[in-house]
Amino acid sequence: MGEVITENLFRVRELPPNLSASAVSVTGTRSYQEDCLMYQVLDDGVLGVVCDGMGGLAHGERSSACAVDGLSQYFLERPRGEIPMSRYWEEAIRSLDETVAELKDKNGQPLGGGTTLAAVFIQGNCMTYAAAGDSMIYLLRNGSLKRLVRMHNYRLLLEQRLAAGEISSDEYEKGLSDGEALITYLGMKGIEVWDCPDEPLLLEDNDRILLCSDGLYKGLSEVQIRKTMEMCPEFEKTALELIRAVFCGPPQRLDNISVLCFLYKESD
Repeated sequence: MGEVITENLFRVRELPPNLSASAVSVTGTRSYQEDCLMYQVLDDGVLGVVCDGMGGLAHGERSSACAVDGLSQYFLERPRGEIPMSRYWEEAIRSLDETVAELKDKNGQPLGGGTTLAAVFIQGNCMTYAAAGDSMIYLLRNGSLKRLVRMHNYRLLLEQRLAAGEISSDEYEKGLSDGEALITYLGMKGIEVWDCPDEPLLLEDNDRILLCSDGLYKGLSEVQIRKTMEMCPEFEKTALELIRAVFCGPPQRLDNISVLCFLYKESD
Protein backbone atom coordinates (compact mmCIF):
# COMPACT_ATOMS: atom_id res chain seq x y z
CA MET A 1 0.00 0.00 0.00
CA GLY A 2 2.96 2.29 0.34
CA GLU A 3 3.56 4.69 3.19
CA VAL A 4 0.38 5.55 5.06
CA ILE A 5 0.32 9.19 6.03
CA THR A 6 -1.49 9.80 9.31
CA GLU A 7 0.42 12.70 10.83
CA ASN A 8 -0.04 16.43 10.32
CA LEU A 9 -3.30 15.86 8.49
CA PHE A 10 -5.70 17.22 11.06
CA ARG A 11 -5.97 20.31 13.18
CA VAL A 12 -8.86 19.07 15.19
CA ARG A 13 -10.74 20.31 18.10
CA GLU A 14 -13.62 17.99 18.78
CA LEU A 15 -15.84 17.56 15.75
CA PRO A 16 -19.45 18.73 16.05
CA PRO A 17 -21.77 15.93 17.22
CA ASN A 18 -23.44 15.74 13.80
CA LEU A 19 -20.19 15.03 11.94
CA SER A 20 -17.74 12.13 11.78
CA ALA A 21 -14.59 12.00 9.67
CA SER A 22 -12.37 9.37 8.08
CA ALA A 23 -9.10 10.19 6.32
CA VAL A 24 -6.06 8.37 4.93
CA SER A 25 -3.34 9.28 2.44
CA VAL A 26 -0.92 6.75 0.91
CA THR A 27 1.92 6.95 -1.58
CA GLY A 28 0.63 4.05 -3.70
CA THR A 29 3.46 2.48 -5.66
CA ARG A 30 5.27 5.79 -6.01
CA SER A 31 8.38 6.56 -4.00
CA TYR A 32 7.20 10.02 -2.92
CA GLN A 33 4.02 11.77 -1.84
CA GLU A 34 2.59 14.79 -3.66
CA ASP A 35 -0.89 14.72 -2.08
CA CYS A 36 -1.84 16.65 1.02
CA LEU A 37 -5.09 16.55 2.98
CA MET A 38 -6.50 18.09 6.12
CA TYR A 39 -9.67 18.73 8.03
CA GLN A 40 -9.94 21.47 10.59
CA VAL A 41 -12.60 22.44 13.12
CA LEU A 42 -13.21 26.19 13.14
CA ASP A 43 -15.47 28.31 15.32
CA ASP A 44 -18.28 28.30 12.76
CA GLY A 45 -17.80 25.05 10.86
CA VAL A 46 -15.51 22.31 9.58
CA LEU A 47 -13.11 22.77 6.67
CA GLY A 48 -11.91 19.76 4.67
CA VAL A 49 -9.43 19.82 1.79
CA VAL A 50 -7.56 17.42 -0.52
CA CYS A 51 -4.81 18.68 -2.83
CA ASP A 52 -2.83 16.71 -5.42
CA GLY A 53 0.48 18.36 -6.27
CA MET A 54 2.12 18.40 -9.68
CA GLY A 55 5.67 18.89 -10.81
CA GLY A 56 7.46 15.93 -9.27
CA LEU A 57 8.78 15.27 -5.77
CA ALA A 58 9.48 18.54 -3.94
CA HIS A 59 7.60 20.66 -6.47
CA GLY A 60 4.32 18.81 -6.09
CA GLU A 61 4.74 18.20 -2.38
CA ARG A 62 5.41 21.86 -1.63
CA SER A 63 2.62 23.06 -3.90
CA SER A 64 -0.05 20.88 -2.32
CA ALA A 65 1.11 21.62 1.25
CA CYS A 66 1.19 25.34 0.45
CA ALA A 67 -2.39 25.23 -0.82
CA VAL A 68 -3.66 23.30 2.21
CA ASP A 69 -1.90 25.59 4.68
CA GLY A 70 -2.95 28.66 2.71
CA LEU A 71 -6.61 27.67 2.68
CA SER A 72 -6.49 26.96 6.40
CA GLN A 73 -5.03 30.39 7.11
CA TYR A 74 -7.52 32.07 4.79
CA PHE A 75 -10.45 30.55 6.66
CA LEU A 76 -8.88 31.41 10.01
CA GLU A 77 -8.16 35.03 9.14
CA ARG A 78 -10.96 36.11 6.79
CA PRO A 79 -14.39 36.57 8.40
CA ARG A 80 -17.36 34.89 6.75
CA GLY A 81 -20.91 36.18 6.46
CA GLU A 82 -20.12 39.54 4.86
CA ILE A 83 -20.22 38.13 1.31
CA PRO A 84 -21.80 35.02 -0.27
CA MET A 85 -19.71 31.88 0.26
CA SER A 86 -19.35 31.44 -3.50
CA ARG A 87 -17.57 34.80 -3.60
CA TYR A 88 -15.56 33.86 -0.51
CA TRP A 89 -14.37 30.68 -2.26
CA GLU A 90 -13.53 32.63 -5.42
CA GLU A 91 -11.34 35.06 -3.51
CA ALA A 92 -9.67 32.18 -1.65
CA ILE A 93 -8.92 30.31 -4.90
CA ARG A 94 -7.45 33.38 -6.59
CA SER A 95 -5.30 34.06 -3.52
CA LEU A 96 -4.05 30.47 -3.37
CA ASP A 97 -3.32 30.48 -7.10
CA GLU A 98 -1.02 33.47 -6.63
CA THR A 99 0.61 32.03 -3.51
CA VAL A 100 1.44 28.67 -5.11
CA ALA A 101 2.70 30.39 -8.27
CA GLU A 102 5.11 32.50 -6.20
CA LEU A 103 6.84 29.52 -4.57
CA LYS A 104 10.60 29.47 -5.15
CA ASP A 105 13.13 26.65 -5.26
CA LYS A 106 16.37 26.57 -3.25
CA ASN A 107 18.06 28.77 -5.86
CA GLY A 108 15.36 31.41 -5.70
CA GLN A 109 13.88 30.44 -9.04
CA PRO A 110 10.13 29.88 -9.59
CA LEU A 111 9.25 26.41 -8.35
CA GLY A 112 7.08 25.67 -11.37
CA GLY A 113 4.73 23.35 -9.53
CA GLY A 114 0.99 23.35 -9.14
CA THR A 115 -1.80 21.56 -7.35
CA THR A 116 -5.42 20.57 -7.66
CA LEU A 117 -7.93 21.50 -4.99
CA ALA A 118 -11.07 19.83 -3.63
CA ALA A 119 -12.47 21.50 -0.52
CA VAL A 120 -15.66 21.67 1.52
CA PHE A 121 -16.88 23.82 4.38
CA ILE A 122 -19.68 22.39 6.52
CA GLN A 123 -21.76 24.65 8.77
CA GLY A 124 -24.57 22.79 10.49
CA ASN A 125 -26.53 21.16 7.68
CA CYS A 126 -25.14 23.47 4.98
CA MET A 127 -22.12 22.60 2.86
CA THR A 128 -20.34 24.82 0.37
CA TYR A 129 -17.48 23.54 -1.73
CA ALA A 130 -14.98 24.37 -4.44
CA ALA A 131 -12.72 22.43 -6.78
CA ALA A 132 -10.04 23.12 -9.37
CA GLY A 133 -8.32 20.41 -11.35
CA ASP A 134 -9.25 16.73 -11.19
CA SER A 135 -9.53 16.00 -7.48
CA MET A 136 -13.13 15.03 -6.80
CA ILE A 137 -15.98 15.70 -4.40
CA TYR A 138 -18.79 13.12 -4.20
CA LEU A 139 -22.05 12.89 -2.26
CA LEU A 140 -23.41 9.48 -1.28
CA ARG A 141 -27.11 9.81 -0.46
CA ASN A 142 -29.79 7.11 -0.30
CA GLY A 143 -27.70 4.60 -2.21
CA SER A 144 -26.75 7.01 -5.01
CA LEU A 145 -23.23 8.37 -5.53
CA LYS A 146 -23.21 11.80 -7.17
CA ARG A 147 -20.15 13.65 -8.42
CA LEU A 148 -20.51 17.29 -7.35
CA VAL A 149 -17.73 18.81 -9.47
CA ARG A 150 -16.31 18.42 -12.95
CA MET A 151 -12.92 17.08 -13.97
CA HIS A 152 -11.19 20.16 -15.29
CA ASN A 153 -9.22 18.46 -18.01
CA TYR A 154 -8.85 18.72 -21.78
CA ARG A 155 -11.67 16.22 -22.28
CA LEU A 156 -14.04 18.73 -20.66
CA LEU A 157 -12.83 21.43 -23.03
CA LEU A 158 -13.27 19.12 -26.02
CA GLU A 159 -16.81 18.26 -24.90
CA GLN A 160 -17.69 21.94 -24.59
CA ARG A 161 -16.27 22.72 -28.03
CA LEU A 162 -18.09 19.78 -29.59
CA ALA A 163 -21.40 20.82 -28.03
CA ALA A 164 -20.88 24.38 -29.30
CA GLY A 165 -20.17 23.12 -32.82
CA GLU A 166 -16.63 24.46 -32.75
CA ILE A 167 -15.05 21.09 -33.58
CA SER A 168 -16.17 17.96 -35.43
CA SER A 169 -16.63 14.49 -33.95
CA ASP A 170 -13.39 13.42 -35.64
CA GLU A 171 -11.50 16.32 -34.07
CA TYR A 172 -13.01 15.43 -30.71
CA GLU A 173 -11.86 11.81 -30.98
CA LYS A 174 -8.36 12.83 -32.04
CA GLY A 175 -8.06 15.20 -29.10
CA LEU A 176 -8.93 12.54 -26.53
CA SER A 177 -5.36 11.28 -26.47
CA ASP A 178 -4.63 14.38 -24.37
CA GLY A 179 -7.93 14.15 -22.51
CA GLU A 180 -6.48 13.88 -19.00
CA ALA A 181 -4.30 16.97 -19.27
CA LEU A 182 -5.42 19.58 -16.73
CA ILE A 183 -6.78 22.89 -17.99
CA THR A 184 -6.79 24.51 -14.56
CA TYR A 185 -4.91 24.21 -11.25
CA LEU A 186 -3.60 26.36 -8.43
CA GLY A 187 -0.27 27.86 -9.40
CA MET A 188 -1.02 28.71 -13.02
CA LYS A 189 -1.15 32.42 -12.01
CA GLY A 190 -4.36 33.52 -13.60
CA ILE A 191 -6.82 30.78 -12.76
CA GLU A 192 -10.24 31.27 -14.36
CA VAL A 193 -11.85 27.82 -14.20
CA TRP A 194 -13.12 26.17 -11.04
CA ASP A 195 -16.38 24.75 -9.71
CA CYS A 196 -18.27 26.38 -6.84
CA PRO A 197 -22.06 26.44 -6.50
CA ASP A 198 -23.90 29.69 -5.92
CA GLU A 199 -26.05 28.11 -3.21
CA PRO A 200 -25.03 25.78 -0.36
CA LEU A 201 -25.90 22.10 -0.45
CA LEU A 202 -28.37 21.19 2.30
CA LEU A 203 -27.24 17.97 3.92
CA GLU A 204 -29.61 15.18 4.90
CA ASP A 205 -29.36 12.52 7.58
CA ASN A 206 -26.71 9.88 6.81
CA ASP A 207 -25.17 11.82 3.91
CA ARG A 208 -21.58 10.84 3.21
CA ILE A 209 -19.21 13.31 1.56
CA LEU A 210 -16.08 12.03 -0.16
CA LEU A 211 -13.09 14.12 -1.23
CA CYS A 212 -10.29 12.32 -3.06
CA SER A 213 -7.33 12.67 -5.37
CA ASP A 214 -7.45 10.98 -8.76
CA GLY A 215 -5.58 7.95 -7.46
CA LEU A 216 -8.86 6.70 -5.98
CA TYR A 217 -11.28 7.02 -8.89
CA LYS A 218 -8.71 5.84 -11.42
CA GLY A 219 -8.41 2.65 -9.39
CA LEU A 220 -12.11 2.13 -8.62
CA SER A 221 -15.29 2.67 -10.60
CA GLU A 222 -18.01 4.81 -9.07
CA VAL A 223 -20.02 1.63 -8.48
CA GLN A 224 -17.09 0.15 -6.54
CA ILE A 225 -16.66 3.36 -4.57
CA ARG A 226 -20.33 3.40 -3.63
CA LYS A 227 -20.43 -0.27 -2.63
CA THR A 228 -17.27 0.01 -0.56
CA MET A 229 -18.59 3.03 1.30
CA GLU A 230 -21.97 1.40 1.93
CA MET A 231 -20.52 -1.92 3.10
CA CYS A 232 -18.00 -0.48 5.55
CA PRO A 233 -19.40 -1.36 9.01
CA GLU A 234 -17.45 1.36 10.84
CA PHE A 235 -17.52 4.78 9.21
CA GLU A 236 -14.15 5.79 10.66
CA LYS A 237 -12.53 3.03 8.55
CA THR A 238 -14.16 4.13 5.30
CA ALA A 239 -11.11 5.90 3.89
CA LEU A 240 -8.83 2.95 4.59
CA GLU A 241 -11.32 0.47 3.10
CA LEU A 242 -11.56 2.52 -0.10
CA ILE A 243 -7.78 2.51 -0.46
CA ARG A 244 -7.59 -1.21 0.31
CA ALA A 245 -10.15 -1.81 -2.44
CA VAL A 246 -7.82 -0.12 -4.93
CA PHE A 247 -4.95 -2.35 -3.91
CA CYS A 248 -7.15 -5.43 -4.20
CA GLY A 249 -7.66 -4.71 -7.88
CA PRO A 250 -5.45 -5.89 -10.76
CA PRO A 251 -1.73 -5.27 -10.19
CA GLN A 252 -0.79 -1.87 -11.60
CA ARG A 253 1.26 1.21 -10.94
CA LEU A 254 -0.69 3.31 -8.48
CA ASP A 255 -0.59 7.04 -7.96
CA ASN A 256 -0.74 8.67 -4.54
CA ILE A 257 -4.21 8.17 -3.09
CA SER A 258 -5.83 10.54 -0.61
CA VAL A 259 -9.32 10.07 0.81
CA LEU A 260 -11.27 12.29 3.17
CA CYS A 261 -14.84 11.35 4.14
CA PHE A 262 -17.44 13.03 6.29
CA LEU A 263 -20.65 11.52 7.66
CA TYR A 264 -23.48 13.90 8.50
CA LYS A 265 -26.13 12.91 11.03
CA GLU A 266 -29.12 15.01 11.93
CA SER A 267 -29.09 16.16 15.54
CA ASP A 268 -31.55 14.45 17.86
